[in-house]
Amino acid sequence: MYNLLRKTILSLLLLVSIVFVAKSQTEYLVTVNPVTGVFTKVDSIPGVVWLTANTTVDMNNHRFFLVGGPNTTSPYLITLDELTGSVISEVNFSQSVIKLMYSNVSNILYGIQVNSGIYSLIMIDPATGLYTSVATIPEIASMAGANCTLDDITNQISIIGLNTVTRAFYLFIVDASTGNIISETPVSSGINLPQYDNTTNELYGVSLTGYPSYQDYFGSLSTSRFSSIASLPSTLQGVIGLSPTFDVRNHLYYFEGVDASGTAYLYGINALNGSLVSSPSVPSSGDITKANLVMFQYDDSSNSMYALYWEPHTCHTVSTTTINASICQGTSYQLPSARIISNAGIYQDTVINSLGCDSIITALTLSFYPSSVKDTSINATICSGTSYQLPTGIFVNSTGVYRDTVRSLSGCDSIRTTVNLVVYSISTVTINKGICFGDTYQLPSGIFENSAGTYLDTVKNFLGCDSIRATVNLIVYSASSGNINATICRGTRYQLPSGTFVNGAGTYQDTIRNFLGCDSIRTTVNVSVYLGSATIATINPVICPGSSYQLPSGSFVNNVGTYIDTIRNSSGCDSLITTVNLAVYPVFIYNVTDSFNQGQSYSLPSGTIVNNPGTYQSVLKDKNGCDSTINTFLVERTMPDCVVSPPNAFTPNGDGYNDVWIIFQRGCVEQVKVDVYNRWGSLIYHSDNYNNDWNGEYQNKPLADATYYYVVSPVYADGRRPVLKGSVTILR
Repeated sequence: MYNLLRKTILSLLLLVSIVFVAKSQTEYLVTVNPVTGVFTKVDSIPGVVWLTANTTVDMNNHRFFLVGGPNTTSPYLITLDELTGSVISEVNFSQSVIKLMYSNVSNILYGIQVNSGIYSLIMIDPATGLYTSVATIPEIASMAGANCTLDDITNQISIIGLNTVTRAFYLFIVDASTGNIISETPVSSGINLPQYDNTTNELYGVSLTGYPSYQDYFGSLSTSRFSSIASLPSTLQGVIGLSPTFDVRNHLYYFEGVDASGTAYLYGINALNGSLVSSPSVPSSGDITKANLVMFQYDDSSNSMYALYWEPHTCHTVSTTTINASICQGTSYQLPSARIISNAGIYQDTVINSLGCDSIITALTLSFYPSSVKDTSINATICSGTSYQLPTGIFVNSTGVYRDTVRSLSGCDSIRTTVNLVVYSISTVTINKGICFGDTYQLPSGIFENSAGTYLDTVKNFLGCDSIRATVNLIVYSASSGNINATICRGTRYQLPSGTFVNGAGTYQDTIRNFLGCDSIRTTVNVSVYLGSATIATINPVICPGSSYQLPSGSFVNNVGTYIDTIRNSSGCDSLITTVNLAVYPVFIYNVTDSFNQGQSYSLPSGTIVNNPGTYQSVLKDKNGCDSTINTFLVERTMPDCVVSPPNAFTPNGDGYNDVWIIFQRGCVEQVKVDVYNRWGSLIYHSDNYNNDWNGEYQNKPLADATYYYVVSPVYADGRRPVLKGSVTILR
C-alpha cells in the first residue's frame, strides 16, 4: 500500500500539474510558523474554489501570485497583498501555464506553459494576464511545476523533466532571458523539488529511492549531479509536490511530506549540513473534503512563510422548485444558474451557494409562444430640428433606415416596420454684398433692402422646412467730396484724380468710381498757371583733375563738358537755367635730375631734406590750387672740398620751403657772380656777390613757372674762377 501511495505521489509530482476543485471550502491566505506548524489567517480569497499547484511571491512588493478561480474553465491570475490579503488584481489567464516564477532582481514574472505537449518559457504581465513568449523548449517532453526553480542571481531556471529524445530524466539549465538551454545532464528519476540558495548559489533537492528501501536523501545538484548531504527521516514515505520553498536568510530548505499513516509534515532541512531543523505536522491530507495547508512560499524580505489554506464547510438542505415558462420563437431563456437555453423542453437546473453546496434545484418546462409577424415599410420626410415617431412610439431625428417592431401582449414580434426616413437639412450661407448709395439689394427670400447692415434671411422648401439660412452682410458705398488747389507751369498740364489731363487755368469737377461703379470721390479742382519766366545764365568753371564741381541745382559732375542745369521754384516751374562749360586744368608733372655733393643734404621742392641718392616725388600746389608733381632723380657726386653747385629747381610759393635759390658753397668761396636769363635770352636777374636770396621775381613781380638759364662765376680763395652754366626751373 505504501509503495502504491509513494509511486502515485511521485508520478503526480513529475509528470502533471495538480488541480484542486473544492466546492464546499473557503480559500485563505495564511502565514505559517515553520517550527510549530501553527498558521494565522490573513484574509479569505473570494470566488476561488479551484486551484492549480502554481504560486510564487514578489518579495520586493510583498505580492503573492496564484492561479485559480470559480471553475476549471475560467482560470484567473490572482495577485494578493501579502500583508493584508486583499486582491490587487484578478485577470483572465491560461490554464496551460503550469509554473509561475518571479525574478526579484529583474522584477519579471516568468512562466512555463505547455500547449499540445510543447513547453515554452513566457514573460507575464500580472496586471493584464497577457504574456509574451521567450522561447520554446522542445528538448523537454514532460515535467512537473514543482520540479522547476529560478536562480535570481544568475537569472537561470533549473528544470527536472523527461528528455524528448532519450525519454530519461535530465536536469535542464535554461537562460531566463533567451530561453536557450545552457546545459542538460541526466539525473536519477527520483531527484525532485529543486530549490536555489541565492546567497551561496547552490541548487538543492531530494532523492526519493522508493520501494523497498524507502531511504530518501537531501543533497546538492550544483555539479549537475546529485551529491547526498544527509539522509531524510526514515518515517518519510512520500512528498507532496505543492510545497518546496527556501529560506535564503537561514539556508533552510522546506518541503511537505507524509508518513506511513498519511499524516502530513512540513520538513525544514539545514541546507549547509542536511540536519533536520523542524518537522511539525500540518493539515494537508490530500482529501479535498478536508482541511489542507498547501502552496508554501517563503518571503525573505519579510522573513515570513505564506501558504494557502482550504477550510471545509458543511452543506445544508437543498430546496427544489418547478417553473413553467414560455418564450418567443428565436429568443432564449436564462436558468437560475445563469445557463442560457433556446429550445423548448424540460430542464433540471442546480444553483450552488457561496460555500460550494447545492442550494436550489429547479425543474423547468419551456415552451414557445405562437409567432405571427407582418412586415411593412414607410417612406417619411421631416424638417431638420424636428422628430419622427416610429410605430412603437420611439422618436428619431436623423436620416436613415429604422427597423421598428411592435410586439404583442406576449412580447413576441407582431408588426415589423422598415422606416426610410429623410431629414431635409438646412444650408447655411454667408453673403457679403455691396451696393451704391440709392440702390437696393434683394435678399434670397425676395425682400429688398437699401441700408447697410447684417440681415438674417430664411428660404423655405415645398414642405415649409427651412432650406437656406443666409447671413447677408450689406455694405452701402457713399461718395466723399473734396477740394484741391493746384498750380501748373506754363506749357504743362495737370492730371485730375480720375486720371484726366487739363492744361488751362480753371475749376474742374472730377469724379472717381469704385469697383462697383459707384461714385466714390467727388473733387473740385482749382487749377492756376504760373506765368513767370526762367533766368538764363552761362558759367565757365575750371576744376583740378580728380575733383568734382557742384552745379547750381546741387548735382556734382567731374568730367569736361557742357551741362544744362535747371533750378525749379516751389511750383515746380523752371526758375534758373544755367549752361555750365566745365574745364579741367591739365596735370603738370615735372621730371628733374639733380645731384648733391657727398656728405651734404639735399632740399626737395617740397622742402623735405634728404641725405641719400634716389628718386623722390614732391606734390605741390600750383597757382590754380591743383596738385603738380615733381619727380626728382637725385645722384650723389664726389666733389672737391670747395665747390659751388647750383640746384636746378626751387619753389618760390611762400610756403617757407625752398622759396629762394640756394647755391651751396663753402668758406673757400670768396664771391659768386650770378646771371639768369629767360628762354629768349633776356637777363632777368643779376648779382655780383650772390647771397642765396633770389626768390624768382623780376622787377618785384613773380616770374611764370618755367625753365630759366644761369651763368654762375664763383671766385675761390685759391684764385680759381670757373664759369658754371645750367638751367633752373621755377615751380609754384
